[in-house]
Amino acid sequence: MALEALEQAVSARFLSLSEREKIADLRSQGTSMQAIGRALSRSVGTISREIKRNSHPVLGYQPYGATAPPRRHGHGPRTVSWQQPVACATTWRTSCASAGPRNRSRSC
Repeated sequence: MALEALEQAVSARFLSLSEREKIADLRSQGTSMQAIGRALSRSVGTISREIKRNSHPVLGYQPYGATAPPRRHGHGPRTVSWQQPVACATTWRTSCASAGPRNRSRSC
């Protein structure tokens, strides 16, 4: 990501990178959340949520974590693992269709 793209404010609704850096600087100086909110003309709740969401237990507040692209949590499209091709037929069907999930190891 280009630095210019990170520095541009997406919307007034969201904190910009410069605001996040200012939060990190003021937080490292021991400034209260109320004072940080006043300095940035933001709600104390906004500052509190930002610090909570982007803090590491050991490293503390990380201002660049929020500007990174979101991590993908899924593993791709869902596949149905219980469908298998059956040797005696050309169509797909469940293995031992009437057996249910507990008896899949049985042969048809």
